[in-house]
Amino acid sequence: MYGSTHREITAVIAKKIINFPSEYILPLCTNSESPDTIPDYEKQTYITAKGKIGTKKVRVRHHGTPYRIIRGYVLNARHYWLRDNKRKGSFRFAGRALHYIQDNFVPSPSYDKKLHDSIERGASYLNPEKFIQEENFEISIGKKETFRKIGEIKPFTDIINSLKNATKFSYIIAGSIFSSIFAPQNFNDIANKAFNKFKEKTGYILIYSIVLLLSVIVFSILKKEIGFISSIPSLVLSVMGLIIIISKDINLVLRIAQKIDIIVISSALCYIGFISYDLLTGIIQLPLFLGYYFSFFWFSNLRKIKGEVDWYIWKKD
Repeated sequence: MYGSTHREITAVIAKKIINFPSEYILPLCTNSESPDTIPDYEKQTYITAKGKIGTKKVRVRHHGTPYRIIRGYVLNARHYWLRDNKRKGSFRFAGRALHYIQDNFVPSPSYDKKLHDSIERGASYLNPEKFIQEENFEISIGKKETFRKIGEIKPFTDIINSLKNATKFSYIIAGSIFSSIFAPQNFNDIANKAFNKFKEKTGYILIYSIVLLLSVIVFSILKKEIGFISSIPSLVLSVMGLIIIISKDINLVLRIAQKIDIIVISSALCYIGFISYDLLTGIIQLPLFLGYYFSFFWFSNLRKIKGEVDWYIWKKD
């Protein structure tokens, strides 16, 4: 879309978002145009003629943009919005996300340049405000729903639907980014149940954490360097568990619990590798590690809100 169209859509949806400060509209609009003048690049791997793997910088596509690029900008914008002293940074990320969202409702020029040019030109003559006035667009609630909407972005082959959906999705996603920093009450209630569950299991988590720490010491003595290396996941998990039972900050506890899944998955794969290298180390460490995870970090209330943890600030009841 033309730079002027990006600015116009962004200004219209920003004015519609409840409690969005008017002084923030200009920087948001400016950044919604910026990918045309300051392009984004990403690394792309390729195989050379000699069969070697190389990397090169390629410009991020404005049509058919990978969803992960848009989601990354949206998540960064939200994270900055949650921090009072960093809010100005959110407009850069949000503006660039809106640019890609809007462009992706127009067919790529590589698909049909004549159609692409026709839609962009036609959209520049229309007023996106009419779609906001005529339609009742609902803002997404939470990270999962926002990311799901990003996955629905697709091009249209007519001017009206391209501009209408560019406006609609810009409003829905920007509205989610700049929504209340505090979790909705129903989410917050579930988060408190998860927090209280950890506190109820304080004694068990403490004992198991000590066992994991002892296993680190034992394997480091028996297996030297390889024993310590193989025990690092257990060391990390036990320390995280200790922080969870000691801390009274619900936000810290939930953020640690959210990151544990990634550690567990990557570490389990490492342990499986260790089984082929050192059978005894892998066989003993893997069940100990997974037992700790499934005993204390695999329960329904935590799973329900784990994906939303870094989208809000949580209040302890």
